[in-house]
Amino acid sequence: MTNEDFPLLTLVSMIAPSPDWMIAVNSVELLDTNGDWKPSISIDLFPYDAGTDSGVDYTSPNLDTDPPEPISSAQGVAPFSNEKMGTLTITLESVLGNDDNSDSFLQVFPNPTDGIIRITESKGIKSVEVFNVLGAKVLQQNINSNQVQMDISSLRSGLYMFRIESSDGTSVVKKVIKR
Repeated sequence: MTNEDFPLLTLVSMIAPSPDWMIAVNSVELLDTNGDWKPSISIDLFPYDAGTDSGVDYTSPNLDTDPPEPISSAQGVAPFSNEKMGTLTITLESVLGNDDNSDSFLQVFPNPTDGIIRITESKGIKSVEVFNVLGAKVLQQNINSNQVQMDISSLRSGLYMFRIESSDGTSVVKKVIKR
């Protein structure tokens, strides 16, 4: 999960079957110069060698490099060419906002929880959507009340984002830890 305080993305993926060849992107800025989320980012990917295996091709046995060498570009080093290996495209699909909603009284408790979450909102709750850290919606409940009790005991332990929409259409996002 990323937010305005942590807007950088780092990814690493192994190039099989080698244990130390990889593609990687480091500290990709997801915000533009105005502080807005970039709608799309495309990055060319090139091979790197992590310096922990001494094999020179895909059929080499796994031989530890002792001492390990620094991570280095494998672009143009056999069996790789100087061409890019692929392109990573990151596309913004939605933003879980954190609207102020200061005229309301919202409570989400207990947090952390073992499974039962209670939500109260003075203006009334229209809906609650629950997202995992990958941004996938894992639960949704439509409500027409000032309070709701949700059972999230079936969800895995971890951090979840609750988007709570009030009866007046405003929404707030709250982080909830499921033990």
